[in-house]
Amino acid sequence: MEKQLIDALLEKYWAGESSLEEEQSLRTYFSKGNISEEHKEVSALFDFFNTERDVVASKAVKELLPTSEISTPQAKIRHFNWTRIAASVMLVFTMLVGWNYLSSPQVSNSTAVEEIQDPEEAYRVTMEALAYLSNKYDKGAKPLQSISKVNATNILNN
Repeated sequence: MEKQLIDALLEKYWAGESSLEEEQSLRTYFSKGNISEEHKEVSALFDFFNTERDVVASKAVKELLPTSEISTPQAKIRHFNWTRIAASVMLVFTMLVGWNYLSSPQVSNSTAVEEIQDPEEAYRVTMEALAYLSNKYDKGAKPLQSISKVNATNILNN
C-alpha cells in the first residue's frame, strides 16, 4: 500500500473516525511484514493486538469464584419475595399518607395583623418585640466574641 494512504488511515484511526473496513486494511498491512520505517512503532501495537486476540483463559470464571458467593435460585426467589412485600407496604403507606393529607382541611398559614389604636399599647407591644429580637441577637452574637479575641492578637495579620 502507499505510504500516504496508510498515513491517512492511521490519522483516522487515532481520531476514532475509521470504519471497520479501514481498520481491517490497517491490520492486514501490519501483518504482512512489508512495513516502512516510519510505521515500525505502530506495527508493535498491531502485533500486540493480534497476539492478545488469541489469548484464552485457563479457567472459567465460575471456577475462580468461591462456592459461597454463588447464589442459588431459591435464595433469589426469597429475596424477590421480600422485595415485593416491602414495595407493597411502601405503596399502601404512601397511599394512606396521601389520602390523609388530601382529606384534611387546609389551614391557612397567613397571620392577621391587627392595627393597635392605643399608643401606649402600641409602645408596649413594640418594646416586647424589640426585647425578643435583642435576646435572639445576643444569643447569636455570643460565639462571635471569640473572633474579636483572635483579631486582637494579630496572629492572622502578618
